[in-house]
Amino acid sequence: MDRMKTLTVVWLVLSSIISIVSGKKCPLDPPCKCTQKTEKIDCSSKNLTAIPPLPRNLSEINFNGNLITEIPDDVFQHNDQLESLDLSHNIISKLRERSFSGLVSLKRLLLNNNNIIAVHKYALTVFKSLIELNFKRNPYDSLDLNLTGISLVTAKLDFRQPNNMSRMFWRMPNLRNLDVSGFSGECNVKTLTAQVFRLLPKIETINVSKCSINYIYKGTFRKLSYLTNLDVSVNRCLKFTGIENITYDLPYTSIKTLNINRVHQNFELNTQITITNVQNLRNTTLETLHIDGNRIQLIEPGALLHLPKTMRNLFAAENEFSYIFYGGFIDDITKVQGQFVNISNLFAVHNPTEVPETCDFVEDSCIRSKDSQILSQLYMHPQLVVNKTYPAFIPVSVPPNLTTFICRGCNLRYEIPLVFLTSNKLKYIDASSNIFFSWTGPLKSLDNLEYVNISNNFCSNISKNFFIGLRNLKYLYIQNNLLGFVLPKDVDGEILRDVKKLEEIDLSLNRIQQLPWMFFKQQRSLRKLTISNNMLENITFDLSHMDHLVYLDISKNRLSSLSQSFRDQLQEKFKQNEELKVDISGNNFQCICDNVHFVQWVSIYHPYLDNLHLTSCQLKDKTTLNLKEAQHIYDMLRKDCSSYTALVIGIAILIAFCGSIVLWGMIYRYRWKIRYLYYIIKSKYHGTIKTPTSTDTREYKYDAFISYDEHDSDFVHNNLLHQLERDGGLKLCIHKRDFVPGNDIAANITSSIHVSRKVIIVMSCHFLESYWCMFEYNMARMESIYSRDKENILFMIFLGQIRPGQLPLHILELVQDQSYIEYPNDEYGNTVFWEKLREVLAH
Repeated sequence: MDRMKTLTVVWLVLSSIISIVSGKKCPLDPPCKCTQKTEKIDCSSKNLTAIPPLPRNLSEINFNGNLITEIPDDVFQHNDQLESLDLSHNIISKLRERSFSGLVSLKRLLLNNNNIIAVHKYALTVFKSLIELNFKRNPYDSLDLNLTGISLVTAKLDFRQPNNMSRMFWRMPNLRNLDVSGFSGECNVKTLTAQVFRLLPKIETINVSKCSINYIYKGTFRKLSYLTNLDVSVNRCLKFTGIENITYDLPYTSIKTLNINRVHQNFELNTQITITNVQNLRNTTLETLHIDGNRIQLIEPGALLHLPKTMRNLFAAENEFSYIFYGGFIDDITKVQGQFVNISNLFAVHNPTEVPETCDFVEDSCIRSKDSQILSQLYMHPQLVVNKTYPAFIPVSVPPNLTTFICRGCNLRYEIPLVFLTSNKLKYIDASSNIFFSWTGPLKSLDNLEYVNISNNFCSNISKNFFIGLRNLKYLYIQNNLLGFVLPKDVDGEILRDVKKLEEIDLSLNRIQQLPWMFFKQQRSLRKLTISNNMLENITFDLSHMDHLVYLDISKNRLSSLSQSFRDQLQEKFKQNEELKVDISGNNFQCICDNVHFVQWVSIYHPYLDNLHLTSCQLKDKTTLNLKEAQHIYDMLRKDCSSYTALVIGIAILIAFCGSIVLWGMIYRYRWKIRYLYYIIKSKYHGTIKTPTSTDTREYKYDAFISYDEHDSDFVHNNLLHQLERDGGLKLCIHKRDFVPGNDIAANITSSIHVSRKVIIVMSCHFLESYWCMFEYNMARMESIYSRDKENILFMIFLGQIRPGQLPLHILELVQDQSYIEYPNDEYGNTVFWEKLREVLAH
């Protein structure tokens, strides 16, 4: 039993060891975090007040941002493999002799931002492998550190020079990088002499920015043959005259980058670069020059010619350039070999409460008004060149090797006219945040240009020929202008017709209300299209030909839905490219019944919609829902809208059906009245009948209208006319004789019945089969009802026997209610028949 317990304990111990070694458990967790099988421990910002016991085999420890007050003796004695130790931003006050005992492999030590006031003479001598030390922002003087035997490569130290006493750094024969900048530490050095860096023979990078340097003596950098990077920026009292001593030494170095930003006070008079300031640079290997924020207004003609042929990059932002585009400067700039120029933020505004730096050495190198007038006369104003092809254009000289030009935020207020550039290699132009309010162009000789940024320029006009010379342009950024006033008019896509290689375009913040269907017709290579923050209410442009499109941003517009045609275009694109993303967030989408198919589309294609969690829609009751739940919204709308729609459709169909039945019933019932009234009104309009003044005084043109079929014409012409007209003296209307030629039959029938006192119907089987006979009968019936106040004007004569079943219902009703007579067809009966008939017609 005891043996079993022993084995169990051994197994638990071994399990714990294996767990720690395998990285499954951090020995200082909590509060620290371990990575890479506990070789690295991060205890930063844990409010630790003391260094906890540490495991072996650590390679990196981070105690940054704690409240550690001391480093006990031998606390690191078992960490002989440790390479990086960060104790910065604590409140350590002293370093003992054995504070770092055991750290024989340490390569990187960070002690900056502590309160170290005492360091034992041998506290740092244990570091035989140390290559980087940061001791900035400590009260203890960095130059008093004993670094004997330490092969530092990078040192970040404070540099204090009390009472203008000349000081020098310890011998560090392997040091490559020295940072004593006042930005990250404390640096107060009025002068630099040749003694300061004398014991640093292999130094490559020196940063003495913001050190309150007033003067640098010649020879300070002369023996630093390996020096490649020098930063003396933000030493306001140094000025360009002090820079001359620096440039005097640089031909003896390997200088590649020189930073002399802000070596003049912000509120002193404007400055100029003279030949003497830069003439010593001609024989250097300088590649990058920083002269930002020096209030430079003028450059002496010929000064740029002293820049070395190795020159590639020029940073000259936040200056006051005025005459740089004229005369001698243009001639000089074309001979510069640089590839990158940045002159952004001209005439920048500075903080008026800024306290100027106190200078012990004062030398006037500022431009006075008289000097400005003299120098301005050295420059010639540009002249417009005129020729037959282009009536007026501005020639612009460009350095032949320049590839990047930046003039961002320079407050330049101009129209961009037709411009011809000298032969160049320009690929990148950033002219954003100016006031180029009209882009007329075109821009010539920019065949290599790939990137253009002219955003934030308040531009409201762009010519259809502006981009005509930019056939290799790939990236175009024209956001935050006022192009919404002109782009909707480009229905044929002429503005972008020549930039066929365009891959990215940003049209956001331009107040665009709509883009024509053909606006992007030539942009087949487009990969990213941004039209966000505009006023689009519908997407009306074509993107079906954009086979390489990977991102479309139509966010923050006024879209209430996406049209079916646009959704169809996107669906085809999703099939072609599964990586395509579309941002539709920030619009005013409406989740109503009319948009139920749009919501369904979102629920199906949500993997392709970017920022869907920021996309919302509003229900009919003003409730806002997130379209990330599109499927739920769709199910809700389908349920609510389908029943409502079915009810509306059903009721509408029922009303239409019932209405049509009633309407057709009314039309059928009153069909003869409608036709009668139509022909009466038509006849009165044409004057064929006259409207009587009263019913009692009405006069009739005929005593009777005779309605008969052609098969019964013998009876009418041989008997009826003979008996009634010749013997009875009556006037009858017979259609063959009395109808007005040229009038249609229906009008003749209606008007003739209207002007006849009676209507005689010669009823026979042939009459019942004749369309026009039945028409005459019905018109006579309408005349009786609506014009004669239901007076009986119909008189039927039956020729032959007609069974009641052969008669239509309305004729049978009339026969039963009113008088009729059968033609007797015998001599006695005929005499009585005609006498009775004449008697009826005479009254």
